[in-house]
Amino acid sequence: MKSICPKPTPQQKMTQKHDDGLYDYVKDSSNSPLVNEMRISQVKLHNHIEIYIKNPLPKEFALEKVLQKVEHTIPASLMQDIDAIIVGDFQMLKSRDLDATYEDGAIYLTNEQKGEDDMYDDIVHEVAHAVEKNYGMDIYADGQLETEFINKRRMLYSTLNAHGYYGLSMLEYINPDYDKKFDKFLYKDVGYDKLRHLTMGLFLSPYAATSLSEYWANGFEALITGEVAPDYIKQTCPRLHSKLMELIQSGQFQPGDEMDEQEEGWINDGY
Repeated sequence: MKSICPKPTPQQKMTQKHDDGLYDYVKDSSNSPLVNEMRISQVKLHNHIEIYIKNPLPKEFALEKVLQKVEHTIPASLMQDIDAIIVGDFQMLKSRDLDATYEDGAIYLTNEQKGEDDMYDDIVHEVAHAVEKNYGMDIYADGQLETEFINKRRMLYSTLNAHGYYGLSMLEYINPDYDKKFDKFLYKDVGYDKLRHLTMGLFLSPYAATSLSEYWANGFEALITGEVAPDYIKQTCPRLHSKLMELIQSGQFQPGDEMDEQEEGWINDGY
């Protein structure tokens, strides 16, 4: 897929057939109105994840650098259920004030990117949700992670009430599932800047308090990107750290490694 030839080779025909098949799969998904008339990048993440560009990224945005970093830091085994990464101007993201989401085997990313690091963080976070769907029993079945999260929510209830934030009941705090009202309360009423100060040493970030699912994804992102030291994760969220390490040890890779730009192993040559 390095060039377009007037007479494609059998290998090129095979690759094109694969591209057409996945494009049809994406078009036939529940999000089909969002993926019409997309350009297909010649880069394939981990040699199987297609990259679709629906709307242009900012000028001189180094998409290949982002994908290279993702491939270096996340093993293929943890991305096996992801079929595509789709970049564009999506109303479903704007309406929910999101930069990214994982749905139906695809990661959707806004094309309005502030920088390569932000896109990388978004991809890692959505991979966490894909991993959660695939390894949900391993993550949640014993109840340890949920118990840790609920205990933190109880402490959050006491902390916020002590500072005059009385908007929600304890019953709403001990609900581990995503709740729009609770999300709005943290984001709008309390505010993440205030919440970050009040939850230091309780959650890895304010967004981690949103739901059990986001608690997991936030920890995964923090560890994989290296933004938070593993020792701090272990000290602050011991059960979360334990689950992450079980997953990492099974995948036999090291999170947060520094990547040499000249390092070999990136299997794609361009777009």
